[in-house]
Amino acid sequence: MKRNKIISLAVLVCLSSLGSCYDEKMEWGKPEGQGDVNVSDIPLTLKEKIANYDYIKAYAQKHTPHMLIGLGMGAELYMEDAQFKQVADDNFQLFTTGNAMKHASVVNTKGVLDFTTIDKFFAAIPADMPVYGHNFIWHTQQNATYLNMLIAPTRIGNLIGNSDFEDGKTVWDTWGKGSAAISTNGKGYGDKGYCMEITNSASGNDWDAQSAYTMALEVGKTYTFSAKVKSNVAAGHLQLIVQNSSTYEQEGYKSLDNIGTTWTTWTTTIKITKSVNRLVINSGKVAATYSIDDISFKEYIEPTNLVSNSTFETGAITGWSTWGKGSTAVSASGAGHGGTGYCLALTNTTAGNDWDTQSAYAIPFEKDQTYNISMYVKSSVTGGRLQIIAQHSSSYAQEGYMSKDNIGTEWVKWETSIKITKDVDRIVLNAGKVAGTYYIDDISVTAAEVDVEIEKTPAEKKQILLTDMERWIKGMIDHCKSRVTMWDVLNEPITDNGLLRGVDIVPEEVGNQEFYWGQYIGKEYGLKAFQFARQYGNPNDLLFINEYGLETNPGKLTALIDYVKYIDTSNGSPIVDGIGTQMHVHTSSITRELVDAMFKTLAATGKVIRVTELDVQVGTTTPSVEQLAKQAEVYQMIAESYKENIPEAQQSGITIWSLTDAAKEHEYWLPDDAPNLFDAKYGRKHAYKSFCDGIAGYDVSTDFNGEDWEAGNR
Repeated sequence: MKRNKIISLAVLVCLSSLGSCYDEKMEWGKPEGQGDVNVSDIPLTLKEKIANYDYIKAYAQKHTPHMLIGLGMGAELYMEDAQFKQVADDNFQLFTTGNAMKHASVVNTKGVLDFTTIDKFFAAIPADMPVYGHNFIWHTQQNATYLNMLIAPTRIGNLIGNSDFEDGKTVWDTWGKGSAAISTNGKGYGDKGYCMEITNSASGNDWDAQSAYTMALEVGKTYTFSAKVKSNVAAGHLQLIVQNSSTYEQEGYKSLDNIGTTWTTWTTTIKITKSVNRLVINSGKVAATYSIDDISFKEYIEPTNLVSNSTFETGAITGWSTWGKGSTAVSASGAGHGGTGYCLALTNTTAGNDWDTQSAYAIPFEKDQTYNISMYVKSSVTGGRLQIIAQHSSSYAQEGYMSKDNIGTEWVKWETSIKITKDVDRIVLNAGKVAGTYYIDDISVTAAEVDVEIEKTPAEKKQILLTDMERWIKGMIDHCKSRVTMWDVLNEPITDNGLLRGVDIVPEEVGNQEFYWGQYIGKEYGLKAFQFARQYGNPNDLLFINEYGLETNPGKLTALIDYVKYIDTSNGSPIVDGIGTQMHVHTSSITRELVDAMFKTLAATGKVIRVTELDVQVGTTTPSVEQLAKQAEVYQMIAESYKENIPEAQQSGITIWSLTDAAKEHEYWLPDDAPNLFDAKYGRKHAYKSFCDGIAGYDVSTDFNGEDWEAGNR
């Protein structure tokens, strides 16, 4: 204010509410000996000052043209809210998507990279707006289902995990007119446990409703399928195919018609001749709800018959020995099963105990293995009986005791199985119960198929994940390199106590989107991520490592810098271009001393330094004037400290994390706070002014005068 002008309090009040003064017809004047009073001499209120500020990027372009002021935000919110988009475009020079570019958002359960949201976002933002890629490798928001599947044990036998659905979950993807869900307990096969229920809403083509399970299948191999199925209609229909999840090439087309309301067993085989990687059940032909349980899909392997002389076609009973009241001989030619060839003729002379007549064949049985036994039998009497046991030839330990009664004079097939729990070495046919001659042919004893899981070695897991890490990073860069030239390669690798996540420590329990790459790759996982990013990126891309809490945890900061040194040294030359410090701070705990110390330490690394996720918490969603002023001081202080302590050549800039205090932006992040530069209605807060002042390096409002009052009163 000029010295020869005095503005009384009453005058100020009138000037700040010109309408009311005019209504009262007040007389204007000036104290004797004083100069004229001009509107430009009237000090602006804080609200009027804030309203007169330009957009944030105007001050950045003028005062810090070497760095960019960015905004971190939800891509969907930007694309769906026109006012959000306008305010963001007006104020910022760089965008970071909060989630859209993370592994879990891009990689689906089959490993396919889906760029739909990213492409829509790129199309929506201004053509010249750069994007900061956030992020390649983290320990959370990873598609852990897919990554864990890659390193899961190799399954020998049934390729369907959770084939009986007894974990109460379904892992089958379903699309079209169909939906898949787990049943309630007690609705599974045999009215026990769970099953999968696939509902097709309308009759049509087989492929109109599809449910799929992804697995590794090999060309040239034949696979057997079996499942228990039923429908809630009398004539349901299902079809089985194998398909490629990317090209949709398919084959198989094995159908089951007239599926009724009681459980039935569906079995079929498919020989693979095409490059396919999933089993698909088509349920679109007949509208119904289909219950499916005990699914098996396994490579068909011809079982080895452990009875070499099983058909007696040599005309001898080689390998078979008989004792007790019985005798064995080879039959006459033409007396075998089907009226051809030979068979074993076992004669019991007198009815008595099963074991009174026994005939045995040596078998190398293994404990805990189940064996399938089958043969064709008939008798010279109408009510014959045979019994099978497994026995040790020296100790006579035995088990089994599977019997076949009412054996008549016509050939019948006898099938049974036994699980070996004792030390036994031969199969024994007991024929002593009913006198007669028993004809036996086509005997088969085979080891039942056992589902086995072979754990991958640590070296195998490491190589699998490195290959997929490279595929992920390359795929992202190839698709985004025209818009993204700065990347968060590695996010939050250090714990609060200075340990390397996944390497020095792995939580005992992890969330469904948590995956620790370092657990399987080792300390070099970060090195490999940077190497892949450098290999496939633009020549001048800036590659960052990003971490939170560095301003309040010097030990964590030291550990991060040590890991950066390890990566650079292991690479043979510096490969980490920059360090990102997130800076989610609180007005009650952050100080200038802490911030200065952090920036000085970061500057000493020689790396490019960026504040990547700045927000300032106040502890409430309804801050007072004093709390807003304190928040404003912190925003300004951080901008000033950054400029003062980071050499200009190392300044990348500052990104503000989220645009406004609106609840829709804080559903998952700081829901009980008001941490941003704009209020919930896009109004500029006190912090807006102070942050701009911090960028400009002085109080920009000193450029305004009373003639600018109108901007704040529109």
